[in-house]
Amino acid sequence: MSDVKKIRVSHAIAMMPIMVLLCSFVHAKIIYVDDDATGANDGTSWVDAYNHLTYALGDASSGDEIRVAQGIYRPDQGLMAIPEFDWRTATFQLINGVTLKGGYAGLRETDPNTRDVELHETILSGDLNEDDVEVTNPHDLPDEATRAENSCHVVTITGPVVLDGVVITGGHAFDGIAGDENHSSPGMGGGLWLTGEGITIRDCVFKSNFAVEGGGGLYAEHADLLLVGCTFDRNVAGSTSASEEGRGGGMMFYGASAVLINCVLSENGGTWGGGIYSSNPRYVESVNCLMTGNTALRGGAVFYSEGGLVKALNCTAVGNSAPEGCFLMDISVRVRGQLPPWIQVENCILADGSNELSNSFGALTIQYTDVVAGNSAISDPQRMMVWGVGNIEADPLFADPGYWANVYDPNFAVEPNDANAVWVNGDYHLQSRAGKYDPNTQAWVQDNANSPCIDAGDPVTPFELEPSPNGSRINMGAYGGMAEASKSDYLWWFPTTQGPIFAESLGVVLPHEHIFTDLRGPTTPGYGQADPVDVVRVIAPLLEKARHKGVGLLFECSSIGVGRNVSIVAQVAEASGLPVVVPTGVYGRANFAPPEHQNMTEDELTTLFISEIRQGIESTGIKAGFIKIATDNGPLTALLEKFLRAAGRAARETGAAIASHTTRGSNATKQADILRSISPTIRFIWVHAQSESNRNLHHQLAARGVFIEFDSLGWNPGQDSTLITAIKELLAAGHGDRILLSHDAGWYRPGEPNGGTQKPYTYLADNFIPKLKNAGVDDATIRMITETNPIRAFGFKSNE
Repeated sequence: MSDVKKIRVSHAIAMMPIMVLLCSFVHAKIIYVDDDATGANDGTSWVDAYNHLTYALGDASSGDEIRVAQGIYRPDQGLMAIPEFDWRTATFQLINGVTLKGGYAGLRETDPNTRDVELHETILSGDLNEDDVEVTNPHDLPDEATRAENSCHVVTITGPVVLDGVVITGGHAFDGIAGDENHSSPGMGGGLWLTGEGITIRDCVFKSNFAVEGGGGLYAEHADLLLVGCTFDRNVAGSTSASEEGRGGGMMFYGASAVLINCVLSENGGTWGGGIYSSNPRYVESVNCLMTGNTALRGGAVFYSEGGLVKALNCTAVGNSAPEGCFLMDISVRVRGQLPPWIQVENCILADGSNELSNSFGALTIQYTDVVAGNSAISDPQRMMVWGVGNIEADPLFADPGYWANVYDPNFAVEPNDANAVWVNGDYHLQSRAGKYDPNTQAWVQDNANSPCIDAGDPVTPFELEPSPNGSRINMGAYGGMAEASKSDYLWWFPTTQGPIFAESLGVVLPHEHIFTDLRGPTTPGYGQADPVDVVRVIAPLLEKARHKGVGLLFECSSIGVGRNVSIVAQVAEASGLPVVVPTGVYGRANFAPPEHQNMTEDELTTLFISEIRQGIESTGIKAGFIKIATDNGPLTALLEKFLRAAGRAARETGAAIASHTTRGSNATKQADILRSISPTIRFIWVHAQSESNRNLHHQLAARGVFIEFDSLGWNPGQDSTLITAIKELLAAGHGDRILLSHDAGWYRPGEPNGGTQKPYTYLADNFIPKLKNAGVDDATIRMITETNPIRAFGFKSNE
């Protein structure tokens, strides 16, 4: 630390202001900077703003906020040098606890407090001589003569600060700084050199900065920082020669933790790690980031990782180029007795062509990602990679993909290693028939195709910010989960006793409950009949309580054969204010099926089921929302198979899901086989899956797309731990999007006093969800299981 203190002292001596600055010790003041201000220039208002940012920084104390108007500010302005002082060491030094915000209109506009970081650019420039020649090809930066006198670091941070809404450009970090032998890392961090904890950088642009050793745009050493909405454009580390070790054209992290959210890395270059070089990291995480046209002369065009601990979520990588690892190169080494460092890639689109990832000993997991060139584009000689669920190999159908072109003729495409190659950027929103966002017109436009990356991300990832219709599942790529995500070409909806409703914002869906059920058999006098007023009196309050607990939809699972009475169910639903979905289908086990349905042919049953789904049930006009069937504890009989095949044919025709009362895993497997033979698109729900003790069958059928329904909640609370274990095992195996939870509760039974004894519909909310949370299941996963999975299992698509 002594060296750092000497640096600060020497800079303080070297950069004596021309005028004496009177320090104000008032805490948490606002300091104004505007190069157009002509007042007292003491920083107390826009009229009296400092003309030079260096003065404001000298006046600032911890807790102060500096507001900087549009304009170009250089770290040597307003300063004078001692003899033999090397101006290249001039830097904007932010002290601990200060917030610096650019993008203000200042005195050039009617309202100086108007803030727009793009319209009113606040530029912090290292161009001390004000003679920089614009460089079209970033690889020309190292040898551009007009930048030889530029600041080594435009900005320096050594503690917790907030840097917001500025452009940092013209940094030129190189060895051999004269007159300051204690200067730290002169070859690193051309745009920004930082160390320390609690650093936030928001809506900043780093462009055309250079560092001979590392971190052209930014160098972070033993730091903890958050980057939000930042752009790193055409920053370079090293030179055009691969023999010179330039690390991290955009950023270099040494022993640092960094989280990048909504950031753009474009056309940055280095020897190792064109976009990011990470050495001995605590972790580097990028979320919803766009990486295009970055290059590395040796390896890791976007990421170069020495030690792993890298996470990329919902990122898009296009046109990046390196001999090894166009997206990522890892050189982790195996250390006996230690776990390997992890690398996680999820919900991403990797469209760099071949040679996407080069992995050494990193524990690499790739899932729900479009690797356009397939897993053959991944080098994993130590076999450390897990090729997870949900990966695809498809053209993502970008709105307008970028390309490498000749700098003198943008219409002439060239290879990225061409000396005159420049990256022509594109638009990476996904094509959608329902609409994609056009950033040029700021409007939604419709395409003739749908990207396979829409609704293809990890189903547990929150998607609520995506515009409607969103398919109840996050998109892959940089816009997934965001307001600019491309739209699904359908809406999920349900036919209910109150008519059709859309599935968005329903809340919890209970997929297996009963309102009115008669198990006395179809030949019993009074079968399926009761006083509707009494049923409403008993059951409607139970539904109301469920609604107040966040339930938005309930499935009544009493089909033909167990007293289905749609009229009574509709009256209960209306009284409670909770929409209810009712089934078609025949409950065929144990001779519950009425004789007339047992005697129907398969064709007649199919016609009946289709009619009840499309026209309505009996004379009520209420349409069935799914098909409910059943099996016995023994093997499938010919009668049960007839009901199953009719259900399958009706499902193929209408898109309705099939839910089957099935306590034996062998019968669930048999049914899944038969339905797949009818159509592989049929959605099959294994009802009462908790009755099968062989958990391997849960995993096998979930892997085949079967929904695994645990629907005995509240019947035996002592078994909750067993259910939670089964749920966590399915989650760990990547089958969380197949899990359904319900109570099998309610049950007004005609013929019994008060309709029998009822169980509430609230055990899930009151008891089971808290137990899931205590077991380590996070809120996003619980929402997936209780809200979105039932939609995917039972919902209809509006384009069907």
